[in-house]
Amino acid sequence: YSGEVLEVVYGEPGPNGAGRARAQLVPVKELRFRAHLRRGPAASEIPWRGEPLEVLRTAAQRLYLSGPSQVRAGEAAAFRVAALDSLGFPAASFPEGVSLEAVHESGRRVGPLAPGAPGADPAVALAEPVELSEGVWWISVEGPGLDPGWDLPVVVATEWDRALVWGDLHWHTRDSDGSRSPLEGYLYARDIVGLDFASKTDHDMHYLFPCMDDEAWERSVRLVRELEEPGRFAVLLGWEWTSNTGHQNVYFDDAVGPYLPEPEYSKPQEVWAALPRRRALTIPHHPAGGNVPRMDWRSHDPEFQRPVEIFSTHGNAETPLGPLAPKAPREIARPDQTRKGSFQEALAWGREYTILTATDNHTGTPGNPVRLFRTDLGAGTGLGAAWVKRLDRENVFQAMANGATYGTTGPRIRIELSQTSSAPAGAGVAGRVVGCAALASCELIGIPEEGQPPFPVVATFDPHDRLAEVRWSRPTTQDPPIRGVYVRVIQIDGEMGWSSPVFFGD
Repeated sequence: YSGEVLEVVYGEPGPNGAGRARAQLVPVKELRFRAHLRRGPAASEIPWRGEPLEVLRTAAQRLYLSGPSQVRAGEAAAFRVAALDSLGFPAASFPEGVSLEAVHESGRRVGPLAPGAPGADPAVALAEPVELSEGVWWISVEGPGLDPGWDLPVVVATEWDRALVWGDLHWHTRDSDGSRSPLEGYLYARDIVGLDFASKTDHDMHYLFPCMDDEAWERSVRLVRELEEPGRFAVLLGWEWTSNTGHQNVYFDDAVGPYLPEPEYSKPQEVWAALPRRRALTIPHHPAGGNVPRMDWRSHDPEFQRPVEIFSTHGNAETPLGPLAPKAPREIARPDQTRKGSFQEALAWGREYTILTATDNHTGTPGNPVRLFRTDLGAGTGLGAAWVKRLDRENVFQAMANGATYGTTGPRIRIELSQTSSAPAGAGVAGRVVGCAALASCELIGIPEEGQPPFPVVATFDPHDRLAEVRWSRPTTQDPPIRGVYVRVIQIDGEMGWSSPVFFGD
């Protein structure tokens, strides 16, 4: 109102909790602050009318290692190291004294290796390519006074029929309720933390206030076309359909697709009816709620729904009870508190959902390993994995549609799981887990044909430091009968990973 003062606080939360804005990765000349005025039917955008602000980067606090998860024997592998500040943003410069080391499963070591050429950003350095022998390797990095981050498992083999790639399919920019431009977000994913694929999923609506308009959607389409680089970086077109029946991210297999925002499309059935079949997917996320709506599992279309995002900065929605639970910011955590909307609750409907994880990052930093929202989690923010024949948009989309995905809380834990026989009487699974740190447990979770969660642990596998072998045959007589299984792994540092389920299909 006339005579009132609107104070815009910029920066980290202070003693009173104000100041949730984040600095831009690249300072821009015409910087605008956005504020939502809740006194009208729509939010108002208020331009900053003060002096231009100079945004500076800060000193490095931690390191982030990225690179290929598998390499052909005889080929040199190249790895990248990013220097990040305390919030996971690129540091002002790359620090001195950083070195890498490669350790083989036999104990043999290669290194130390010094970072060589500078990357696309001053905070990034590229290590000299190194040739590694066959087997499992762990690449580690360290620097004086810096958090080394997670080790990177790498499998070296003569051949393989598919590659393991990593990405973040759920993050936000200033096109909705996040910060930074969409381009800055994609450059962070590709050039800072070295993701293989990414998708900006800004809200159509947020707490009844409209977010992305047609101009923002066209900008999303343009960036997907411009940044797709087969073999290096895959970009999927998507947005977040924001509904009180549960949020779902919509993705397309091409750089085109209809934008069907809420409230024009207020029910999932309306969205599915308007989407192109076999060319689009809708992925439920943070299904167990927290400070967001829980998923209503009564609505389902198997042609559009396959993966479920079970972990993000909102917490772990795998089971009704379990570690890293989602909760509202001021909610008191209770170990015995049963949560609705979990992934296992969705499976109890008899459906064949699979697994993904992502960050749900709101600072335009997809793949950011630092917890900015849920500082109580004690584990990472989420990262998705996909098995692909080739790194491009279409193959990542097909991996999602075919169930060839899995997820972790952030570290690039390798989880291999496949069915050993298609015959019902001899059905089973086999695989391997390669942790980024020593494994605390490796469990096989059974999905019963009938029954409510929590689901039983049908087998446990003793880890050998960072390795665990998985092998299990389904009993011919079991009560209740098991129609599928998936792997849950926990590292000693509390980080977790989940394979997608294998369904036996009697």
